[in-house]
Amino acid sequence: MMTSRTSAEQANILKENALIKRAAKGESQALKELFIKYLPMTLAELKGYNLRHYDDDWRQEAYIAFYKACCTYNPGVLVRFSTYYRCCLSNHLKSIMRRELAAKRSANHKSVSLDDDLHYLELVTASTPHEVQQTNEILEEFIKELSPFEYVCYQVLKGEMTMEMLLIQTVDDLKKANRGLGRVRYKFRKFIKKWKNECEN
Repeated sequence: MMTSRTSAEQANILKENALIKRAAKGESQALKELFIKYLPMTLAELKGYNLRHYDDDWRQEAYIAFYKACCTYNPGVLVRFSTYYRCCLSNHLKSIMRRELAAKRSANHKSVSLDDDLHYLELVTASTPHEVQQTNEILEEFIKELSPFEYVCYQVLKGEMTMEMLLIQTVDDLKKANRGLGRVRYKFRKFIKKWKNECEN
């Protein structure tokens, strides 16, 4: 009986991993099916933050975090997807709240830090809806140059994911994690320099 239950559980894990893989490739039906499965957990997590505006906007943010979790999850690491997604969602919500708090604190601050490479492009271009869209398109071009591992590093540098989550992906290989972060910083600086030169010419 124990073997039967173990086999059934393993079959469910394999089925879920297949759905996660399809969702990561952009299959909306697979993503929707998985998100519905984890909706009770999602709502409980949102409720735990005592959000003042607990509405569809926050659920949409959870959906974004869920998709990111599908894209970056590594089935080869002995961490359940539910645990990984909860961590992704928690960090995504915290990141949003940090940005909102920072925006309030710097509402009257007009200076732009040119040293902050990963936010420079967004800060100097994203002042109107059209420019926000343009910025996103430019960043999408940069993301296309990244490997899946480098994309995780990029999310860490942006504050969308934590170093702990990166170490999960590298199986606690700190040197590999730091090399990845350094590589993405270098690539991004080259990308920004090229973009600035094209704008000036």
